[in-house]
Amino acid sequence: MRGVGLWYKSLMHVDYLIVGRGLAGSMLALEATRRGKRVAVIHDSTGSMATEVAAGLINPVTGRRLALTERADVLFPWAEAFYRDLLPPDAAAQPCDVCRIFHSQDEVAAYEKRVTQSAYMDFFGPRLTPSEAAACGLRAPLGAVRLRRAIMLNPTRVLEAIWKRIATEVVLVEERFDHDTLHVDDTCVMWKGWTSDCLIFCDGFAAQSNPWLQKIPFQHAKGERLLVRSRDWQTDIPVISQGLHILPMAGGLYWAGGTYAWDDLSSTPTEEARKTILERLHAMLVATFDVVDHRAAVRPVTNRRTPVLGRLADASRLAVFNGLGSKGFLRAPYYAHHLLDHLIDGTSLDQDVDLHTHLTSTR
Repeated sequence: MRGVGLWYKSLMHVDYLIVGRGLAGSMLALEATRRGKRVAVIHDSTGSMATEVAAGLINPVTGRRLALTERADVLFPWAEAFYRDLLPPDAAAQPCDVCRIFHSQDEVAAYEKRVTQSAYMDFFGPRLTPSEAAACGLRAPLGAVRLRRAIMLNPTRVLEAIWKRIATEVVLVEERFDHDTLHVDDTCVMWKGWTSDCLIFCDGFAAQSNPWLQKIPFQHAKGERLLVRSRDWQTDIPVISQGLHILPMAGGLYWAGGTYAWDDLSSTPTEEARKTILERLHAMLVATFDVVDHRAAVRPVTNRRTPVLGRLADASRLAVFNGLGSKGFLRAPYYAHHLLDHLIDGTSLDQDVDLHTHLTSTR
């Protein structure tokens, strides 16, 4: 829409319009206000957010190959410092161990290889024999290993803490974002009564219906979790993992989940996932559990399994911050900072997360 720049100052103007107030959008709004930017966040309160059903676990070593998370040397210190500053003492990030039960001989072999590598020295704790694991209430015929330097967060408290910081500085527009009413000019972006120097899509799974993001190769994944209670489960290990995760919550509840589905991308819980989680809990632990709650959400994931950041090539007043995936709480603090460095100062984006990389390569 040409000519908007001649009269847009008569409308409500901000430096950044952010679409979405999940983890990505909230983190970006916080970082922008720290830099003195005026921000409005557009959020459809009737939709679901993956953040609402996330475990809030930051786990350093993951996957069947027991691989250290990418950019761990940067992301972990950044996340630790960020949450230490953000959260009040009663909601502080809790350092913890993750007891990883070996699922196969291949995983045992992967551990035996990793444990000799210097990059993993700070992350591997004691190895548990099958009998030692059994004494902890675990079914682990191949044994287990305790992983160090994990962090437990309460996702709800994280979002609450962010919005407590920015509530007086950020305008929250609780409305569904209508793409048909978005107009992009060489000088600004206009949406309804708002204008902005830049609009940033942090719309998570909703990106699948965003006409501006159709070229990005997303591969979103539905996840389901149960809240369960047990009358006979006792252990000093806070988090147990074998593909599935189980970790303690307030009120004597446990979060249990970690399922992935790519065909059904609804936020409707399924009986199949409920059954799978309970069967896997029984296979991991010598305990019984009663289901208290069951929820589902869709994780925003790219086919490269890395976040996607940057300005759109055909509309430089539009940008994207998406694809945080299951490692969102680890990735979000650093990459929100990284994206704003790029938008404000013109610094280069890391190649793995650069929008251009996602558009020009496959993985």
